[in-house]
Amino acid sequence: MKNKIKLLTIATLFATSAAWGQTKNTVEDVNKKVTELLQPFQSITTQVFVKFDKLSADEKNTREFVADLFLAAKGSTNNLLLTAKPISYIYPVDGIPKLNLGLDVKLDLLKILTQKQLNEYATTLTDLVKNALEEPTKEYGDAAEIKATVTELKKDDKDDVESIKINISAKIDLVKLPSTVRVDSIPYTNLQAEIRFNRQAGGFTFALDLNPAYTGFNSDQAGLKDYVQALLN
Repeated sequence: MKNKIKLLTIATLFATSAAWGQTKNTVEDVNKKVTELLQPFQSITTQVFVKFDKLSADEKNTREFVADLFLAAKGSTNNLLLTAKPISYIYPVDGIPKLNLGLDVKLDLLKILTQKQLNEYATTLTDLVKNALEEPTKEYGDAAEIKATVTELKKDDKDDVESIKINISAKIDLVKLPSTVRVDSIPYTNLQAEIRFNRQAGGFTFALDLNPAYTGFNSDQAGLKDYVQALLN
């Protein structure tokens, strides 16, 4: 359980809410500690790697980080290879915070799903994604614009799905918000993403514009500084 908590702590390092401040910790310090915490999970069948290339802040906010993620796991019937390179975040002074992520996954889907199930998921995935984004934005009214569109669908001569790509767009116009919704309750204003998968691999990319007025950026909220300190202590 303790190791799971430490992994969760590592994951929360990718949160980008409030100040890191004038901490004396360096990128090298953080990477060294992450490596130590991940060591118990390294084995003949599992390798996991997280590395920060940049990690900077001023006295008010985390301004930038760039990180890479790698996970390889071998099972008795299937292998998993997951790479995220890079995960990047930048928050210019007086600008818009932006988060970008590209994730690639190699996994033989037909070893965990039947072709019939894969066909069904491909048919319903667009609606599932759109509904997942629409549900939490219902109260935003006309201020929210959610789109999910299949841009590529390939099938074989048996009409079975070989691959699919879906483009996703979610925009929140802060000016059009109903009077009952506070601007500082909106975490993001623009999401552009793509989901793709075939029988042997998948992945997604997304670019997220965050709302600098969001309460999560307030100085009284736990942020990257706190997570780094918790990791190093």
